[in-house]
Amino acid sequence: MAITAGVILTAVATVGWSRPAPCPRASVPLVTLPAPRLPPLMFGSPEPLVKAATDPMPASPVPALQPGEACLIADPAEDEALWPWRLLLLVVTSAWGANFAIVKLAADSLGNSAEAVTLFTAARFLIGATLLSPALLSSSSRAVLVSGGSVGVLVTMGYAAQVAALNMGSQPGTAAFICSLNSVAVAVLVGQKTGCVSPRTWWAIALSVLGVACLEVPSVLADGGGVCLGDVVAFGQPLGFGASYVLLEQALTDHPEDELPIAALQVLVTCAAALAAASFSYGAALWDLPWGILLPHAPDANAVSVAGFPAAWTVPASLLWAGTIASALTIYCQMLVFSKLPAVDASVLLTTEPLWAALSAVVLLNAHLGPADFAGGMLILVALAVNQGMLFREAGPRLTYNLETPVGAAADEEDQQQ
Repeated sequence: MAITAGVILTAVATVGWSRPAPCPRASVPLVTLPAPRLPPLMFGSPEPLVKAATDPMPASPVPALQPGEACLIADPAEDEALWPWRLLLLVVTSAWGANFAIVKLAADSLGNSAEAVTLFTAARFLIGATLLSPALLSSSSRAVLVSGGSVGVLVTMGYAAQVAALNMGSQPGTAAFICSLNSVAVAVLVGQKTGCVSPRTWWAIALSVLGVACLEVPSVLADGGGVCLGDVVAFGQPLGFGASYVLLEQALTDHPEDELPIAALQVLVTCAAALAAASFSYGAALWDLPWGILLPHAPDANAVSVAGFPAAWTVPASLLWAGTIASALTIYCQMLVFSKLPAVDASVLLTTEPLWAALSAVVLLNAHLGPADFAGGMLILVALAVNQGMLFREAGPRLTYNLETPVGAAADEEDQQQ
């Protein structure tokens, strides 16, 4: 039984301190040097050996690699320094996973009306955009605005594909499983861009996707659902979200001082789309929408309530969480993480979201875990361990990549434009 299956129907979207000093991911270029040619050792005549040792090494036919041109050998010390950022991303992912159950509580209180949930989502991103928008004034260049807006468009495309797939008959478990394939999309896109994805990362991706399948697919099989057009549309989720992660990583590499403005642009674009969807859903202008239903009120008779919490405040409390934590704070934290952690590794950590959603449903919705849920959780944990080299190590050094623009490339482009 998949705990998150019933939750994703009502949660349209589940998706942020001073800036720390940059921590480079790697610094050793992967350059193959030819082995020196040693002459045969002659007994009784050490001169050839001495000559071979003193002759200068022939020049390498492989030119030195520039930043962004090829794979790099990961520095073990620098890789260890990334652990705080991995833990921070797990905290962010747990907040996004908990958001499923919290939005489900709000949806129940609103009578599970599709229009009301759409309005709740619009209000959520409106709060997030309001909190982050002042950061736009601190953006360093126009290019930052373009990059942040582009990331926001891709994220919105992922949300739109999710909503469209569900409306076209795709089951929640199917849509959630397909969404988890964003880690595959990220690895493919990064592989095409840099030619560098570590083998153990591919193993971790396969295990994590299998774990999500254990969490989500049993509910699909139990409901007897087949393949529909909505399932095809659902593949827009991993494409939109996956491409946004890769573009976000590049944007933060190009503009390392602009995490907050980029976060603001991402949320602002999603907010605009959510407001348009709410207006279309009700067939009314934004100022004529029933915003009052999001204020404290008596919940629906069939709503699930949290013990010890005032039922009348379920909707506004959920909205406050979704807007301030799940939309503003966590997305800013995501910017910080993606400025340090490779997108491929980050996407593997993000596959833990269904696991956090299942655990949150147990706590908040009185849900129960089955054998498939435990198996899925274990596979996801094993995937994380594999990706960090805890279970086995590769024969060669671990590879990473660098997206920094080569020195002088920007100036060359400007000269060409002139």
